[in-house]
Amino acid sequence: MALPATEPFTGTGALSASWTAQTTTSVWQRTAGQAAISNTTDIAGAYWNADTFANNQYAQCNKTGNQSGPSVRAAGTTQATLDNYHWRNAPANEGLFRTDDGTSTRLTAISDAASGALVKITVSGTTLEIFYDGVSQGTTVDATYASGSAGIFGYDGSTSRLDNWEGGDVAAAGIAIPILTRQYRARWN
Repeated sequence: MALPATEPFTGTGALSASWTAQTTTSVWQRTAGQAAISNTTDIAGAYWNADTFANNQYAQCNKTGNQSGPSVRAAGTTQATLDNYHWRNAPANEGLFRTDDGTSTRLTAISDAASGALVKITVSGTTLEIFYDGVSQGTTVDATYASGSAGIFGYDGSTSRLDNWEGGDVAAAGIAIPILTRQYRARWN
């Protein structure tokens, strides 16, 4: 496959083989054309495994429920090894989080996104940024995780829902280098 990776979560049942579950007690599944968590009282993470992501990456999805959203630099295949950076909205606890071995810590508070909003998290180097419908909601710096995959994360499956996921690489900022024509190459020699 090729990046960006996309997942519309159509249909019902387990996620495709392109996803690696980060938890076993509670897992993401397709429900009524959205992604939802199978257990109503536990966390669930999953990351896209069909492509290799650069260390500078993004994930985005539409917010259709609570306590769930995109994740980046995700790794681990059990709750005890689940690591990632993620955005989630929880009543009075919205923001950007880091999960270390299954335990989440809020890095920065960010106001909640409107229902249906496209929520995007980017990581470039040690800088993480959250966007709602293309508008930056702020940045924070954290150097805990340097690599991993783009994915999804949620807590409390009774309200966790998201849709239309996409993950890809963040283009590196660089300097444009002009191509030398034959006329100019002669001058350089």
